[in-house]
Amino acid sequence: MAEYFVSGFHIVLPPLSIALDIPKNSQTWPSSVFSLVTAACLLPLGRIGDMYGGHYIFNGGMAWFFVWSLVAGFSKNYTQLVVFRAMQGIGCAACLPAGIMLLGKFYRPGPRKNLVFGIYGAFAPIGFFFGILLGGAAGQYLTWRWYFWLGAIVLGVLSSSPS
Repeated sequence: MAEYFVSGFHIVLPPLSIALDIPKNSQTWPSSVFSLVTAACLLPLGRIGDMYGGHYIFNGGMAWFFVWSLVAGFSKNYTQLVVFRAMQGIGCAACLPAGIMLLGKFYRPGPRKNLVFGIYGAFAPIGFFFGILLGGAAGQYLTWRWYFWLGAIVLGVLSSSPS
């Protein structure tokens, strides 16, 4: 989902910037703030996951990511969009190290663990592709808001599944 929200946002940015009246020279900030906050919070949230357990941090991060993805679709202006994208980044930063932590904990070293980590790695380009695909579809056939809401639906399904 991190890759979905990175790649597709660039596709949906032109109709979004028209709808929210974002000046041309300010359009890079909503694109970059998600990655900036995610990168800045990876280590601290990874450490918190070490201290309190990856399960709590992962589930909390998924719920946080879901809520702010849903709310981002309701942005009314530039400032709200930037803040909501930054909040999404915190949830993403909680899920990434905690997810790796959980995979490493549940699988013993061997072929199965190698396969699981290979599948995990394969989902980054898949998420990137679907971000572009759904961003283009939302921008063309729906509104830019649906890009966030479709991501929130996926996150809601993933965060509500039993673990």
